[in-house]
Amino acid sequence: MSDDKAKNHAKAAQKQKQSAAQKAKLIAAKNKKKSIDEKIETLEGAHRKLEVLLGELSAFRTNLQHQLHINASDFKGNQADNYDQLIQDSVRAISKIEGKHEQNKYQIARKINELRHESASLGKTMAAISATINSLMSEVSSLLN
Repeated sequence: MSDDKAKNHAKAAQKQKQSAAQKAKLIAAKNKKKSIDEKIETLEGAHRKLEVLLGELSAFRTNLQHQLHINASDFKGNQADNYDQLIQDSVRAISKIEGKHEQNKYQIARKINELRHESASLGKTMAAISATINSLMSEVSSLLN
């Protein structure tokens, strides 16, 4: 009997080592998930700010067009053509800036989705590691009893 007990203690010690290794993996996964979740939060804040900025830019462009067209009747001939060209150039410049911000917003949204998938995957990995640890500790308990 004492030989079986010694074998069980050796098996239990081995299971405890495996459990400790799994706990180290779990801690690493938790830290990585926390880092990813913080990145997601930061990017979501940037995304919200960019949406606000785009709304403000759009409103500014629309207001500029409206104000400039109101004043366009003050000019005649060549001055009217130059004024109209100025309006078009200004609107194009603002639209170009809006386009770049839209691209940035899209890239941020894509990165957020990538990070969310990675975070979810890590969550599943953590659950599997936790289940493994619980199983190992259950085996240790049954070997020592």
